[in-house]
Amino acid sequence: DSIFEGYYTYFKGKGRFEQKVKVLKEEFSVSGSYFYQVCSDVTGQCIPFEEEFTFRGTPSSTKVTEGSEKGLLAQRDSTDPYALGSFMLVAFLAGLAALLTPCVFPMIPMTVTFFAGKDQKKKGRVKNSLLYGFSIILIYALVGVVLAPFMGPETANDLATGWLPNIIFFTVFLLFALSFFGLFEITIPHKWVNNVDRMGDKGGIVGVFFMALTLVLVSFSCTGPIVGSILVESAGGLALKPVLGMLAFSAAFAIPFTLFALFPGWLSSLPKSGGWLNKVKVILGFLELALALKFLSIADQ
Repeated sequence: DSIFEGYYTYFKGKGRFEQKVKVLKEEFSVSGSYFYQVCSDVTGQCIPFEEEFTFRGTPSSTKVTEGSEKGLLAQRDSTDPYALGSFMLVAFLAGLAALLTPCVFPMIPMTVTFFAGKDQKKKGRVKNSLLYGFSIILIYALVGVVLAPFMGPETANDLATGWLPNIIFFTVFLLFALSFFGLFEITIPHKWVNNVDRMGDKGGIVGVFFMALTLVLVSFSCTGPIVGSILVESAGGLALKPVLGMLAFSAAFAIPFTLFALFPGWLSSLPKSGGWLNKVKVILGFLELALALKFLSIADQ
């Protein structure tokens, strides 16, 4: 362990220690204390504990007074349903926030107009709208699936003790923040976007899928930093955590597109695009900056 500067034995779930005691008289009492720490796979942080113990009795019948269970209560690892639920809720809210950025919000009426004009029959519009939303979720979920093998619990120790990965993440999040502040844009090469957009003109299931992929690529300059933040926060937890994060994010991102495509009349209730979208982007930039400072503080420790 690079922080404690030594080699340590780690126990996951339970740790059992045995010590033989030579009894010199019929009644005996052995007292002492033991030290341990409970660590989180999610944050990489550890909480130290000290417990006292007492063994009293006779060689034939020994009564053991065990330490308290506060150490167990403090453990909140990546498989905890509450921790996962909170993470997915944050990812879902991040998907809603992504909708309010200048790269995404104007795309909603454009998408709805396309579906409403392409297929006047309600049955066809419903099918294409649902397929469009499902395709968006599938694309982001695939990103989580690809990265899941690299985000397992073993990553937690690197993030908790390694200065280099934390400096790298600090730099990445700082770039994300500067991008949201308007210093530059993180974009996908236009050639790739144009090629995907042409595939969307083919129609049918393939065409709708590539239309969804075009949306993902075009909006990348605004959604990329948010998606990157979710993926980094999922590192060191359950291997499935990146997939769950992407599912929650993409569900929030896709639902409005699907609903407005199904009910074009709702467009009249949408607020007009304007300068308020840039204000949302700047607020997100400050959140990215806060995350960057978090990783810098870990590297500093």
